[in-house]
Amino acid sequence: MNEGDISGKVTFENNVHFLKVTEVNQAQIETFEEKSGELLDEIIDKKFWEDLILSTKFNFWFCYNSGAN
Repeated sequence: MNEGDISGKVTFENNVHFLKVTEVNQAQIETFEEKSGELLDEIIDKKFWEDLILSTKFNFWFCYNSGAN
């Protein structure tokens, strides 16, 4: 649909609606380089937190078992 167009009837929950397009926004398509950089940052961030959690869990286990003596 284009800006200013009015839809045919749309029935939703026993009500009839007509929709008017007031604005059309073009999709923003990221380049491969932009998206791959973003995904790499996300992977690095997740890996950091996973490593931190695992090391904290190990350190807690080690301290707990060492203190039992």
